[in-house]
Amino acid sequence: MEEQYYALPEDFLSDITFCNYCKGAPEKDVQYWTNWLKAHPGMAHIFREAEHLYKMIGVYDEGYQQAFERFSNEIHTTIQPKRRWLNVRNAVAAASLLALVSASLYYTLRPAGTTAVAQVSGPLYDTIDAGIGQVRSIRLADSSTVVLNSHSRLLIPTDYNKHERKVILAEGEAFFDVTHHANHPFTVKSKGVETRVLGTSFNVQAYTEKAGMRITLLTGSISVHTGIAPQPILLKPDEQLTISADRTYAVQRVPAARYSKWINGELDFYGQSLQDIAATLSTRYGAIFVFTDNRCRKELFTASFDKGMPLKKVLALLSINRNIYFEQKGDTVLVHMR
Repeated sequence: MEEQYYALPEDFLSDITFCNYCKGAPEKDVQYWTNWLKAHPGMAHIFREAEHLYKMIGVYDEGYQQAFERFSNEIHTTIQPKRRWLNVRNAVAAASLLALVSASLYYTLRPAGTTAVAQVSGPLYDTIDAGIGQVRSIRLADSSTVVLNSHSRLLIPTDYNKHERKVILAEGEAFFDVTHHANHPFTVKSKGVETRVLGTSFNVQAYTEKAGMRITLLTGSISVHTGIAPQPILLKPDEQLTISADRTYAVQRVPAARYSKWINGELDFYGQSLQDIAATLSTRYGAIFVFTDNRCRKELFTASFDKGMPLKKVLALLSINRNIYFEQKGDTVLVHMR
């Protein structure tokens, strides 16, 4: 069976062999996932939550997406008028929100731009979303600030800073400028990885369409608990931790300031593959990139583009002196080799 990357519960639920494992048949799928779990102990919490979600919404033979839509419709019939189902497809996929789909769900509307999800046991979260092409800045209760990049979602416990400072980057990219508090470390959870600090500034990129994730430190110091490395990884300024699709990791020196230019609307790519660049452009412009030749994906680029530059011009500049060209058809961009 081909090894794939599983970052969220929905990744497991979209795999028919995992659903077979949850059903207990056939034996070859049960054995495969039993062995997989032993080989990936750091993923046990997400694996178990995917099992729980499977039992909760009943994926069965209809597929994850259809099952989740059915489950959402069923919940709609049980809630009062003027209340609404939180669109938590990605949030449910994030490990920490799985518990919100419990037997006694109820829903509460929050101020514009946020939605709170209440549950019998576990925390209540406010969710902050940045849509396609948006950049949003949030000031937290402890005066720390978070800037969300396009197509990103942040989950903030409603009791944030009362007992602890923890947030969840459920999807996308965020820049954190954390106020120092010696007795209350600040923690960001994303894709099963925890980044802990006392006071510093750093960038986390964890888009679901990008198999891995990147944590880049600008100032201060951070401790990253990956679930892979035997010990927490300590980063210094201008260091970047990359966690790859195969759950390997590496630390390298980088010009960290380049990785936060997006805050000002700039696009900046430093030795990035065209596949990752396409994912970034997709979230910025809402385009869908289709590679007609897989060799294009691994092409590396270092380039910067000003705020507001049209996608057509960005693509034209990327293709200069390259054996790659882009063909736009509406919202779809075909990537070809010459």
